[in-house]
Amino acid sequence: RFDQTQSGSEQLVAESEEDKDKAGEYFASSAAKGYEPALAALKSIGEELQRELDGQIEALAEQERLKQEIQLVDKEMKKLKEIGDLGPPSFVELLDGYIVAEDGQYLGKITPIKVDGKSILCRVGDYGSEVSSTSIFCPVGTYGSKISSESAFCEFASDPPKVYTKDGTFAGYLSVNKFQIPNINPHSLIGWLQMR
Repeated sequence: RFDQTQSGSEQLVAESEEDKDKAGEYFASSAAKGYEPALAALKSIGEELQRELDGQIEALAEQERLKQEIQLVDKEMKKLKEIGDLGPPSFVELLDGYIVAEDGQYLGKITPIKVDGKSILCRVGDYGSEVSSTSIFCPVGTYGSKISSESAFCEFASDPPKVYTKDGTFAGYLSVNKFQIPNINPHSLIGWLQMR
């Protein structure tokens, strides 16, 4: 009889445990169902915040890109201003200045005095003659040819002669190539000198 009682009470305990498990599952299921809308709302908020954050990161990246572009534009503007500040100077400022080739060869003095042996207007001097290799007027020479990259009269010259003021300040490039900046047109300079 005692064995039957023990067996019956074990059955009751087992049934009680089973009921507890069922009850736990029910409450857990109910709780989960009750939290589902809240979880869905939290997930939605999280996704919205992530989108907002992504948008802000993208905006910051765009802002940084624009900042870099502005810095590049500022740099280019400064370069252009420097070029503008450099020249070209008035021809009066070039009087008694001089011309030097890219390779360092002296090419004469900027003066209207035709009897000065160093003048580019001295037709019998080293720097004004049409047959001198150191003259910008020699049509077959390095500094006067229409095809030499170092010539004042080559439209595509990449290394034309440089002009300096009498105190040695660089004033510009003596060249018909207007893309050599600051540009001093040789025809204009020579014409101006000849009228003085």
